[in-house]
Amino acid sequence: MQEESNMYFSVTPIITFCGKTRIGYATGFFYKDLTTGDMYLITNRHVIINETKQYFPEYIVIRVHIDRHDLTKNREVKIQLYKNGKPIWIEHPNLSFDNQIGAIPDIVAIPVQPENNWLVDPLSKNIFPPLDIVLVPGDDLIVLGYPLGFYDEHHNLPIARRAALSSPFGVRFRGYPFFLVDAKLHVGTSGAPVFTKPTTAIVRKEKVEISSRPVTFFIGVHSAIYPNLELSIVWYAWIIEEIIRKSP
Repeated sequence: MQEESNMYFSVTPIITFCGKTRIGYATGFFYKDLTTGDMYLITNRHVIINETKQYFPEYIVIRVHIDRHDLTKNREVKIQLYKNGKPIWIEHPNLSFDNQIGAIPDIVAIPVQPENNWLVDPLSKNIFPPLDIVLVPGDDLIVLGYPLGFYDEHHNLPIARRAALSSPFGVRFRGYPFFLVDAKLHVGTSGAPVFTKPTTAIVRKEKVEISSRPVTFFIGVHSAIYPNLELSIVWYAWIIEEIIRKSP
């Protein structure tokens, strides 16, 4: 479980560059491997490479807080996407491609080494939902990101968009490891983490747990939009563990 206030310190805007030219923007978030202690920046694969569109950023720039009590204090961090000509990111070991969906799954993990003054609260498998959690179509969800690159630059805080669960949670939609949400999302929210709505009542199959403070669970990563339907793809959060473990 995660406290609502900590969610904002897990995400970062991503700006992609080729040389000195800015070529794109998206969302990313920090994720910690609880076994090794390694830290990763998670985003969509299409954010950092898209062979079909001949889109090949060389590096990205993110923004991190450096003072929890003064949110106006931030710093930009440049991350090279290649080392000795080879990509630094980690893809799913069973990565495949679909003409309509693109990369399956559309998630990558970029290794990062936070400096001492970085203020980040990484997500982890500890805030995955319980296996027996009850989420039903229509339930409210939260997507934290940067629609069209828009956000509170002064405080480096993302925009929270409301979404509704649109397909059965835990079921692979059309056989793919994602579910659908109904939300007005935009370019720029690619790579955004998706959370359950903060609540003090956690509904499980056999019981309801009551928490003393609102908690939320990390359930997935937004990647693509069906514009004519206002439906979006959200890859299940557990895919990240398969990526960093390199085992499906």
